[in-house]
Amino acid sequence: MQNFTAKTVMLLRKKTGLGLMECKRALISARNFEDAIKILKEKGLLFAVKKNERSTLKGIIYIYQKKNTSVMIEVSCETDFVAKNASFKFLAQELAKQIIFYKFPMNKVIQSCDVKNKEFLIYKTNKINSAISFFGENIVLKRFVVVNNYDICGQYIHIGNRIGVLSFFRISDKKIFLNKKLIVFVKDIAMHIAACNPLFIFKKCMSKELIQNQKVLFEKQLLNKSVSKHIFDKNINIMVEKYISKVCLMEQFFVKDLSVTIKDLLKNLKKELELEINCLSFYRFEIGDCS
Repeated sequence: MQNFTAKTVMLLRKKTGLGLMECKRALISARNFEDAIKILKEKGLLFAVKKNERSTLKGIIYIYQKKNTSVMIEVSCETDFVAKNASFKFLAQELAKQIIFYKFPMNKVIQSCDVKNKEFLIYKTNKINSAISFFGENIVLKRFVVVNNYDICGQYIHIGNRIGVLSFFRISDKKIFLNKKLIVFVKDIAMHIAACNPLFIFKKCMSKELIQNQKVLFEKQLLNKSVSKHIFDKNINIMVEKYISKVCLMEQFFVKDLSVTIKDLLKNLKKELELEINCLSFYRFEIGDCS
């Protein structure tokens, strides 16, 4: 293709997401503009296939909300340089929007490798391959969760987008969900979850098997201690209770005020606002932690 202008090169770059020199070379070797797009798409796909084998230890957690539906996703890349790029965050936003559009199962963390929706897979592959060609790094949509059927949601993204939290609550009076203290509370709980990483909401959510396994583990740790059975059992019970207070949200001490537990914080707010507030669920994503 001869006699193309700088404007044509920029238009081709905008359509394909590839570099200026790549676009210029494609226009030189192509018969027309559409042929140049085809050449670049083929090159971009080959480039993406080569990059797919490289590890992705950086990335961002992104939260997107539409009406009463919230989605949180983890998109990974190779370097912080790409993770901090505005175009990378825009990619995460576009993926999150499509996740809501394709109506994936709610209240369930879905690993990207488990996605079966063919239309979404085609969309995701095209978007990510284009981003791989643009950034020159491997990029992966790791996982996501979609949640609805809640009254109020607390969300928190830690500095650098490496940790994200969604926490969901049911309230007895929906007219009060814009109350300033309630909004601050749900956001504070999300921030607390980001910092303290609880595994359960309540003690009752823990299985008897899990507690028993922890008890056995603690018994092994104290096996060589020269103490009476009474002291031994007492120490084991203390260790078990300490473990429960570490992994259960309601039993944890509030990260902004270590004199009060989350359970007491919630109880005080209920009394002050004169309504029922129940924590339904929470999700915490951290880059690289896909357990």
